[in-house]
Amino acid sequence: MADHVLLEAGDDLVRQLSHEREAVKAVLELVWNSLDADATQVDVMIARSAMDGVDKVVVTDNGDGITPEKARSAFKRVGNSDKREGGTTDRLRRPLHGKAGRGRLRAFALGDSTRWTSTARAVDGRLMRTTIESEIRRRTTWRIDSQPAGETDRPATTVELWGKQSRHLLRLLEPKAATQITAALAPYLLTWTDVRVTYDGQRIDPRPDPGRRTLRRPDLRT
Repeated sequence: MADHVLLEAGDDLVRQLSHEREAVKAVLELVWNSLDADATQVDVMIARSAMDGVDKVVVTDNGDGITPEKARSAFKRVGNSDKREGGTTDRLRRPLHGKAGRGRLRAFALGDSTRWTSTARAVDGRLMRTTIESEIRRRTTWRIDSQPAGETDRPATTVELWGKQSRHLLRLLEPKAATQITAALAPYLLTWTDVRVTYDGQRIDPRPDPGRRTLRRPDLRT
């Protein structure tokens, strides 16, 4: 079933909250959203264009996903989030970090088109796959479609962001981007040692180890 959800905020406010020049912070918001969904694996992949620009950003996780019910509720408003200060995640009781739906709005700093594809168990226990899409010219409207998931599917979420032409995206390719993300996630990763985060093929690991080998960066050139 597909429908459209209208965000209860004006376009000017949404644009302000998007912080479209802060690409690295936008990535961090999406990573925090994954961790708030009890993910233990989060991967940020950056597809490069033929001119060595940023063509697409993809964030995947193995968290509990977004249920159809939660999608239709959460993508309808800004603020009044259930991620209260001092709150914990539903399953693993880890501390919550995402705030007031900023992750879905800051996604527009990474792409003019956005798509969430999430598999989760609905209220009735069925495993459902929900797709949530929007684009920058209609950023207050979200198309939400839910269908039964396949028998072999597991809870997970993929966020895809593409179609943005901005020099600010080049900051994602700078070495200090990984450094900034490492600094922000360090306290969390040092506490929850079963969590693994990768950024552009490199594992984010705040532990000091000069001899640590990094992952080979995947070839996502388009």
